[in-house]
Amino acid sequence: MSTELVRGQNLALPDTRVEVEVSAQCPVELVVALVGADDRVRGDDDVLQRGGTDTAGVTIRQSGATFELDKLPADVERVLVAASLEGGGVDRFGVVAAPVTTVRAAGEDLATFRIADLGSERALHTVELYRRQGAWKVRAVGQGYEAGLEALLKDVGVQNRARVVDRARTALGGAGAAPFSAANAPTEPR
Repeated sequence: MSTELVRGQNLALPDTRVEVEVSAQCPVELVVALVGADDRVRGDDDVLQRGGTDTAGVTIRQSGATFELDKLPADVERVLVAASLEGGGVDRFGVVAAPVTTVRAAGEDLATFRIADLGSERALHTVELYRRQGAWKVRAVGQGYEAGLEALLKDVGVQNRARVVDRARTALGGAGAAPFSAANAPTEPR
């Protein structure tokens, strides 16, 4: 049975192999950051996205990622999962239906988190997987960033933020993507 999480709620993970998927009514680029005890990435290689370098324990897909948490380096305390609209046709999450993050373990939906009440945010820290007393948990975060992916990455100490943002823009159609308008909205603006 799946648990519907609210902001700030956490849940123990029954397995070290989990999948996280972010569903939205517009294309999003998934970005994962591996964070240490100091709430910072250990280096820019700890930021993962499609088309980038893989790391042991993380496989990125278009709208989700698979994590083998027991294969992550011992000094990784948190795994931040983010979704970005950089370069896509929709320029803010508040004009489409609330995105939903689903966490699966052993092929079953474990938890869902609907991130409601969004406005001009262009990037979202959706959930994080974190170690607590030797076990892994998931926390529903739902932190939005009006300034976009670059601001989110700055918060966790990424130095070469432009590289990550450029890759996200390319993945979502690049700078030439059609701008959002109410006429081409995938859902009614709220």
